[in-house]
Amino acid sequence: MGDWGQVTLFRTDDLDSLGRAIRDICLAEGLVAGPYVRRKRETWDRMQYGTGATSDRWALALGAGLGGWSVVKTAPLELLAEPGISGEHRLGLIARMLGCEALHVSLYDGTAMVIA
Repeated sequence: MGDWGQVTLFRTDDLDSLGRAIRDICLAEGLVAGPYVRRKRETWDRMQYGTGATSDRWALALGAGLGGWSVVKTAPLELLAEPGISGEHRLGLIARMLGCEALHVSLYDGTAMVIA
């Protein structure tokens, strides 16, 4: 078993605007915010291992990073790196909405992906 993980970064310290931009993209794709409900952990969970298109739930956490960067962690893991309903990557849509730079890095058992 190897190490794996992902992170998405936006060069903005305005977490409110970042949260609104992500919410607007979710709404455009037919997703609405729901109350937190503790879920049963499954052996294979689409929210953890699937894509935005195959998961019936999305989750995200926003945090302030150093040097004016904000950190976004998502489930499904590649949610913002995937194309949305427009066919354009969500990462690019959000970066343009905010007028900022963005970076997504994924590392899976020695395989890496970077989208900037």
